[in-house]
Amino acid sequence: MNNWSIDIAPFFPLPVIIGLALVAGVLVAYVRALRGAWLRAAAFALLALALLNPSLLREDREQLKTVVALVVDETDSQKFDARDTQTSATRDAVKTLIERMPQFELREVVAKNGGAETGEASSALFSTLRAALGDGPPEQVGGAILLTDGQVHDVPESDEELGFSAPVHTLLSGSKDDRDRRLQIVKA
Repeated sequence: MNNWSIDIAPFFPLPVIIGLALVAGVLVAYVRALRGAWLRAAAFALLALALLNPSLLREDREQLKTVVALVVDETDSQKFDARDTQTSATRDAVKTLIERMPQFELREVVAKNGGAETGEASSALFSTLRAALGDGPPEQVGGAILLTDGQVHDVPESDEELGFSAPVHTLLSGSKDDRDRRLQIVKA
């Protein structure tokens, strides 16, 4: 998209230029009976305009894609009751849906057990999400989708800790009769 604009970068502070223009206006008004008074007024106006240092700018902008993060939980708790199969099918459906919309960039990341190198068995989905979105501006993030069984051990205390202001959706695997569920609506 091409966008034209006029930018000013005054050589002196704006009050100084306005003061000089007022003094020039008073001088022109005082000597208006002399020949060439309007020519002097035009010269003073051009001088004031030159002191404003205007420039014509043309910006070539390219719209950036909106980033959508897809965090797939592949921790040990996902291996119960074919939750991993449900998650895989949901991941394929979400990827297909988002890839059909060219204005979105899908960033898929996989969350393994919290400390794979330490053997820690926790689901650290939000730290994985922050790592996936950490290289871009927060304004470019359009949202996040978490595919999980609901056992997440690093839920932030506030939405400011996320680092972006976009919706976070959770798609739960498992069955409706599972007893290890807790749904909390923080902000609607």
